[in-house]
Amino acid sequence: MSLYSTLPNTLHTLHNTQHNTVLNTLRNTLHMTLYSTDLNTLHTLHNTLHITVLNTLYNTLRKTLYSTLLNTLHTLYTALAIIRSTIRYTTPSF
Repeated sequence: MSLYSTLPNTLHTLHNTQHNTVLNTLRNTLHMTLYSTDLNTLHTLHNTLHITVLNTLYNTLRKTLYSTLLNTLHTLYTALAIIRSTIRYTTPSF
């Protein structure tokens, strides 16, 4: 009788232990997967933000430099036109 009464308890304990092991393994696997996924997601977001900021800076600088270059060229052209017309009207003709 003792073996018969001990066996169900032992089987029950083994069954519970297996359940706990499986559940703990699942929980740990899910936790690690989610943690890993969260890290990958955060890393991707971080990189996306970097790329967005760098692209915005690049485009802003490009537009600013292009605009500045055009304004400088326009100013130089205007200055040359003024100098040319000044020379033309101040030079005595023979």
